[in-house]
Amino acid sequence: MLVNRLVGFLLACLLATTAFAAPDEARFATIKQQLESAFPAAKVEKVQDSPLPGLYEVVASGEVVYTNADASLLFTGRIVEVSTKQDLTARRLNQLRSIDFKSLPFDRAIKLVKGDGSRQLALFADPFCPYCMELEQELARIENTTVFLFLYPLESIHPGATEQSRKIWCAKDRGNAWSAWMLSRTAPEGSPSETCEGDPTESLQALGQELKITATPTMFFEDGHRLSGSLSQDELEKEFAATVSKP
Repeated sequence: MLVNRLVGFLLACLLATTAFAAPDEARFATIKQQLESAFPAAKVEKVQDSPLPGLYEVVASGEVVYTNADASLLFTGRIVEVSTKQDLTARRLNQLRSIDFKSLPFDRAIKLVKGDGSRQLALFADPFCPYCMELEQELARIENTTVFLFLYPLESIHPGATEQSRKIWCAKDRGNAWSAWMLSRTAPEGSPSETCEGDPTESLQALGQELKITATPTMFFEDGHRLSGSLSQDELEKEFAATVSKP
């Protein structure tokens, strides 16, 4: 008798959960259908609740936008959590754009090892980017890391960054050339237009576009999650710790 009551109770809970979940799924499907009808060229991948009540998050063609319940209005912009100043839209985009870390072309990276090198990080950086310089100062304070540096000059923003990247790549000691330039503005030796065998500049531009990297610095941690912008030493340590603790 007690077993029958328990089974009945669990079944009722399951039905109640389904009843509450179904309307949301139906609403998401309706929003998806309406947006795809209004924007045939857009590939709507997912619709779900957003952090802001009354708005729904829409992932379309790799981007995040927001809409209302009947999909009559579309919002493009950022949702920022006031208490933490965290850009929740950027965090969501970073989640969507996580990668398989091992798939990166490490033969086209400058390998920088400190200590035992146990914590790995892939970094796309521009030699003229001020935020990259800030990040380099913070990375210099962290031990036991391997940074795979991918030279990623944003020439339209920083004219001359492509030539500087090539000079660093063509230096006898690429790691020292990068660190000396970013930490003390000591220019690498060689002609500004110098090129050398294996110069990856153009191929890395194509890779960056594929990975939707539009700003530097952009980082990928070992578990594949992405972060953009300069982080403090403490923030970097937290990211490394969180990555190591994941199964």
